[in-house]
Order: sequence, then structure tokens, then C-alpha cells
Amino acid sequence: MFHRVPVRFLSMAVIAFATALSLGIVDPAHEVVGSADADGNGQDDILWRNAATGEVWVWLMDGAVRLSENYVVTVPEVQYQIVW
Repeated sequence: MFHRVPVRFLSMAVIAFATALSLGIVDPAHEVVGSADADGNGQDDILWRNAATGEVWVWLMDGAVRLSENYVVTVPEVQYQIVW
């Protein structure tokens, strides 16, 4: 079963401004655990974690366009917390 995941990105300069972005169809076991500029292009990228398997992936973004999906690591202990 899959579902659509809405994500809101907040500008720290203007906290009242938010943009909703539809990411399409995503496995419900995946959770968004963070967003930051991982590739240095000035755009927030999305860090995902699969709660069932411990897999961590990053989506490199250019605004609302997903440039790539990259596997990061698998941590079998599902109780760990990501700080990004």
C-alpha cells in the first residue's frame, strides 16, 4: 500500500511563509526525518527513513524537482534517531 506525502518547507527568514509540495506516491513505511541542503545547491533536500528496515535515503532536490534518490545507510536498530 502506498500513499501521498505532503511536505511543508519553512523559510527560517520568513517563518510564516510555507510552500506545500506533493512528492507523489511514497511507501507508507518511509518517514521524512529531515530537510537540509545536502548537495550544496542552496535548495533543501529530503532525508527519508524506512521505519521497518532502517534504510535511510536522501532525495536531492532543485526546488520542487527531485534530481535523484540516494541510499545513505541501513541501521537495523529502529529506535535510533537521526539528527541532520
